[in-house]
Amino acid sequence: MSYTGDPTLDNANQSWRMVEYFDWQMTSRFSGQFQIVYQKDNRPDGDDQNWLSLGVRPLYAFTEQFKLSTEIGRDQVEAPGGTRKLTKFTIAPTWSPAGPGY
Repeated sequence: MSYTGDPTLDNANQSWRMVEYFDWQMTSRFSGQFQIVYQKDNRPDGDDQNWLSLGVRPLYAFTEQFKLSTEIGRDQVEAPGGTRKLTKFTIAPTWSPAGPGY
C-alpha cells in the first residue's frame, strides 16, 4: 500500500482497494486484530493485477508494561509476471511504558 501510487500512470488506469480491520479484547490481558486488504488494478495495456493480504495480530500482556505481540500474515499478488506469495510470522516482545493503552 502506498500513499501516492505509481506517478507514471495516467487517468486511463484504475485501482480500487478494500480494507477491513476487526479488533478484539478477549480478556484484560489477551487482545488482537484481524485484517484483510484486497486491491484490484485495471490497466489499459492488460497489466492488471490483484492483491490480497490477510493477517492476524494476537497480543498477550504479561504485565501493564510488558506484552508479547505476534503477527501471522499472508500476501498474494496475481500479476502479468506470475503469482507471487509471501507468508510472514513475527514475534515481538513489546515494552509499553505508558501502561495498557497503545
